[in-house]
Amino acid sequence: MLVLWISAWLQVQNSNGLFHATSVQVFEFLHFPKCGTQFARTLIRFGCGNLSEREYLLVVNQAHDASWDRSRKELATAERTGDCPRLKFRWSHNHANPWAHFPLPLTVSPDTSVAALFRQPTRRLKAMLTMIVLKNTSPQAFGLNISRHNILDVLEDERKWRDEVDKLGLTGCMTKMISGAGACGSSVELGSYHINKATARMLDFAFVGITDEWNTTIFLFHAMFLPNVPVRDDELEVGRAGYLTLSTSHITKFSAMIKDAADAILFAAAKRRFDEQTLAFLNTHASISSDAY
Repeated sequence: MLVLWISAWLQVQNSNGLFHATSVQVFEFLHFPKCGTQFARTLIRFGCGNLSEREYLLVVNQAHDASWDRSRKELATAERTGDCPRLKFRWSHNHANPWAHFPLPLTVSPDTSVAALFRQPTRRLKAMLTMIVLKNTSPQAFGLNISRHNILDVLEDERKWRDEVDKLGLTGCMTKMISGAGACGSSVELGSYHINKATARMLDFAFVGITDEWNTTIFLFHAMFLPNVPVRDDELEVGRAGYLTLSTSHITKFSAMIKDAADAILFAAAKRRFDEQTLAFLNTHASISSDAY
């Protein structure tokens, strides 16, 4: 119902400009592992307005794992030719990469706004373990400084898992990447200072979305930053390659054992902001109902 309300509003456009963030000139994507790589598609629509339809499809094509390399090469070309003037690029392995898992710099350029998607910590950890254990993804892809063997070893023993999970850098990922404590997999002891700093910085972000409320997140971003640009099917949940990952009861059980205190507090604050912004949106457009869709 909520998605239908927002979608309906997009069809009649925003008349009062409340959600037009005209001050945002350039977006940087703060990408936490397993929190929504495909959000780059929507950011590309914001930042790469000079791309043709063919070029856009080349960039976002994800039919096979190797397509991400092709996408990065296409984006590198797009950046050099000035086709993505409103998207800040990071560089990884000589490729333009707006979705790499880089921590947020302690100082962000005044002309750059941050967008980030947050995920409930247990679900994020479960998705990451699923990729490592079942799909043989390297832990380094998620910013972890450990081997796949290390992960498999601790998943064999509940006591070892509880004792080692923090040392392995599996918890506090979002807090570390925002607060300046390090990369997602840094082995850092987090305290109230890091949590408070991460929360304060999050509240300054131009856009906060929730991975597990994907469609609402996409519609809300369009409402705020792309009010006259229709949402494409490939931006929505049905078009997200690998969004629903196969898991096991074993991974589910071990993920649920972890009490990721820092990220739990940060996620709760991000979820409150997301809910408040969505509610404010609906209150502003209370006359819009699903019947208008």
